Amino acid sequence: MSSGLAAHGRIDLDDLQHETRYCPQRAYAASKLANLLFMLELHRRVPGLTSVGAHTGVSSTDLLDGGLQRWLVSFAPPPNFGALSILYAAVGSEVAGGDYFGPRNWMPLNMLGIGRPPAKVELPARALDEALARELWILPENLSGVDFRTRRNAA
Repeated sequence: MSSGLAAHGRIDLDDLQHETRYCPQRAYAASKLANLLFMLELHRRVPGLTSVGAHTGVSSTDLLDGGLQRWLVSFAPPPNFGALSILYAAVGSEVAGGDYFGPRNWMPLNMLGIGRPPAKVELPARALDEALARELWILPENLSGVDFRTRRNAA
C-alpha cells in the first residue's frame, strides 16, 4: 500500500526512523515511498511472484482533523470506494508485477481522486531508484537479524 504522497517522499538512510527531525507528513510520505521501493525490489528479486502497489486516493475518514484538510475530505468518497484500487491490484485481469494502481486521473486533473475508477498509474520518479531500493532491502535484515534471501539472490 502506498499513497499519492509517495511522490513527495524523501528517504534519509541515516535517519530512517525520523529521530533527528520528525514531521508526521514527511514520515508518512517517506514510508509510502519506501513501500513502493520495496514492492519493486521484491518484483525484481522473486521471479514468478506478482508484486504490485496501490493507493486509494483520498477517502472520507477521520484521519485528517480540522481546517481545510477536513473540509476537502468531506467531499471525498467513502473508504470502501478507496478500496477499489487495492482490490483491482489484487485480482485485476491485466495486472503485472511492478504495476501501481490508484484512482484514474488522480493527479493533476482530479487531485482528490473523487469518484474515479481504479487504473494503472505512474510510479513516482523516486520509486524507480534501484540503488536505494537495494539499500532498503538490506536494512531490515540488518535491523531485525532476519535473512530475506530469495532463490535469485541466495548465493
